[in-house]
Amino acid sequence: MALQEKHRRIPDWPGRSKGRRIAAFLLLFLLAVLASPSLLMVLPVGLLWWGINQNVSWGWLRRVLLLGLIYLVVMESAILLFMVRDRIQPVRVSGTETMIIPGSAIIGDQPGYYLKSRLDAALPVLKQYPGIQVVVSGRRAPGDEYSEAAVMRRYLMGQGIAPARIFEEPQGQDTIRNFEYSKAVMASNGLSAQILIVTNEFHAFRSSAIARTIGLSPRSIPAPSPDGLFYKYMLREFLSLLKVQLHYGLSLR
Repeated sequence: MALQEKHRRIPDWPGRSKGRRIAAFLLLFLLAVLASPSLLMVLPVGLLWWGINQNVSWGWLRRVLLLGLIYLVVMESAILLFMVRDRIQPVRVSGTETMIIPGSAIIGDQPGYYLKSRLDAALPVLKQYPGIQVVVSGRRAPGDEYSEAAVMRRYLMGQGIAPARIFEEPQGQDTIRNFEYSKAVMASNGLSAQILIVTNEFHAFRSSAIARTIGLSPRSIPAPSPDGLFYKYMLREFLSLLKVQLHYGLSLR
């Protein structure tokens, strides 16, 4: 009897009703998604993980893997929600914002596929609103002759954008530095902190979070991405978001 009492299962959380448990799990999941990528998401994720653990008899390794899986699903759901919002709610442009285009791979003196898609998405807005200034951000990678910023500037000028509207930031080696260094360029040139981020759909969620965290007010203009690489880049975004969370800690918004 004592042995049975010792190994008695903990009662189902948060109550004995299956309906109540499902509702609680869904609510915690929604709260975690809405809080992402802020570290506030850790609280509902932890409660969700704890609640599920009350109903399984797993070893510690499976429990750790479960936590990772929950974190992955929550973060990917937050990215997808952001992408859907961008598609159904086109960004409102006043014409006084600063545009930021973060860099990506180049091929010689030409933008690679992803960078070209960003530049092509930016061009209609820049041509429609001549008051918008644009910061192009990206370093010269090892083995490249030009910086990503220089290639972007040249491409935009070739499409009719006036050189005086284009500001280069040639040091950013990742998304965090793209925005931190671009903010410094904006401050030194008196550019608006209301920004339009032009980047690929999967990258917009992380970019916007970084921009908010450093004191900018972002809206995003999504550039298309090939469907065949969607899952690869979604997984990469999850890992990159973990890096951003570690970098900014509790200040991440």
